Amino acid sequence: MKKMLTMTTALFAVGALAACGNSTDTASNYDEDTEMAAENTYGENAETEMASVDEDTQGGYGADATVANPTGYSASGDLSETERRDLDQRLASATTPTIDYNGNTYITHAALNARDVTGADVIGEDGEVVASVNDVIVDENGTAQMLVLSSGGFLGLGDKQITVDFAQATIEMDEDEARFVTSLTDEGIDSAAEFDDQSLEGEMLMRVSELLGDEVMLGSADATETASVYDLIMNADGETEYAVLSTGLASDRYLVEFNQLEPGADENEWMISMTSDRLMTEDRITYL
Repeated sequence: MKKMLTMTTALFAVGALAACGNSTDTASNYDEDTEMAAENTYGENAETEMASVDEDTQGGYGADATVANPTGYSASGDLSETERRDLDQRLASATTPTIDYNGNTYITHAALNARDVTGADVIGEDGEVVASVNDVIVDENGTAQMLVLSSGGFLGLGDKQITVDFAQATIEMDEDEARFVTSLTDEGIDSAAEFDDQSLEGEMLMRVSELLGDEVMLGSADATETASVYDLIMNADGETEYAVLSTGLASDRYLVEFNQLEPGADENEWMISMTSDRLMTEDRITYL
């Protein structure tokens, strides 16, 4: 801002020069102050935005959960520490494959879900790990008949696959992970016949891993709406009680009774007498 001068004309010129200098300094200071204020405001807005994003995305859902899940589903991330401890205790002591907790459905430690069985440790006669579970073989009713075990090799290469009867393995929970206790020895594995998929032909037996991802026609065999088999849930006796169907979105995993699925017209295809709208009223499975 220019200064008002009441001095002589000579002094006016000098004053004018001084005023120009002051004006430049003032403008410079103003620009610096404005820039710093803008940076501070931006920083505050960025922190506020990041905090909002963190809050909205915690546990995968958060503040927008009621929009994404109109049935009132809330993610496990919404549980308090006390609720989570209580839930863990209930999951460990449950005798049924699933339980409901705070409006959500969870898989308990009394169940085997197909997605987690693969890779489970197999304990031998000496109490040491002798193999891992490669797959589960089930019959047309979804009842487990055999475990396909993998032993030796590296990263799936050069390993040997054998089978053992499902009934000959005892299931134990190591914290929240299943492991299978057997009477196998390294020598027994070495002498066992190698598993061949061709042995399943004509026996109405299926690998569980090959069922995952199968298409499910909703409502009828020629339905345009479909889902897919995301998981299978077995009880401790190896009986498949439930299928988890996915409609494509991460949160949309619905629990239906396995015996509701019927073979479809094509291989790797199933049908269920349930429309998409009806499926969305079923319990949603929450994975921890």
